[in-house]
Amino acid sequence: MPNILILEDEKIYAQEITRMVLDVFPSANLMIYPCVPSTLPIIPDLAILDIELEGSKDGIQFMHEYGKQIPAILFYSVCFTRIKESFGINVLGFVEKGEDDSVLKEKLLQAKQILVGIPVVWLQDQNKRSIPVRTDLLCSCHRIDRVIWFTDLQGRELRTKTGKLDSSQPWFEEHFVWINQGEAVNIHQIQSIEKDCITLRNGKKVYISRRYRRRFETEVKR
Repeated sequence: MPNILILEDEKIYAQEITRMVLDVFPSANLMIYPCVPSTLPIIPDLAILDIELEGSKDGIQFMHEYGKQIPAILFYSVCFTRIKESFGINVLGFVEKGEDDSVLKEKLLQAKQILVGIPVVWLQDQNKRSIPVRTDLLCSCHRIDRVIWFTDLQGRELRTKTGKLDSSQPWFEEHFVWINQGEAVNIHQIQSIEKDCITLRNGKKVYISRRYRRRFETEVKR
C-alpha cells in the first residue's frame, strides 16, 4: 500500500489527480494538501505536485528539500520556464495542466514499476507493531544486546521480528556496509563524511572504525 502525496492548490485538479492515482494505485494511502506542509507525517513513496503553489514554499522548493528521497511527478502551467530548476534524480517527468489523462497515467505507471521493484521489509517498532518499510529508506542498523535495530529516514527505531538479521538478504547486501563491529549504514542514505564521522540523511551521526574503513571506502566508490 504505497503512500502518495498530492500537492495541488486548485481543487478541480486535485480531484482529477486523485481519481487517476486511485486507478493506478487502488490501495494507496493518499495525503492531499493545497500547499507544502510544515512537516510530513510520513515520507511518501511518491509525490505528485504542482510547481506553483500557495504558501511559503512552492513545488520546486519542495523538490530541493525532498527530491533525493521521493520519486516525483510535477505539474506546470505558467511555470514552463522554471522546469529546469525542478530537475533532479527522482523527477519522473512533467505534465502540463490540461493535457490528456494518458500523459499522467503513463507517468504513474512508470512510478508503479519503480516502486514495485523496491523490496519492502516488515519490521517492528518499540511497541512491537509490525510496519512495512521500503529498504532504500532504512539508514542504518546496529546491535543492542544481541538485537538488531534499524533507523529509517524518519528517525524511527525498528527491529526485525526475531531480533536477528540474515545479512545474506539481497536488499541488505545492495544497500548496507558495516562500518564497525556492531553497526552498518545504507551507503545511499549518507549525507556527508568528515574524517571518521558519517552523517546520515535522518541526522544520525555514526563513526567508522579503522578496521572497516578500507572496505567502506571501496563500497562507497562502486
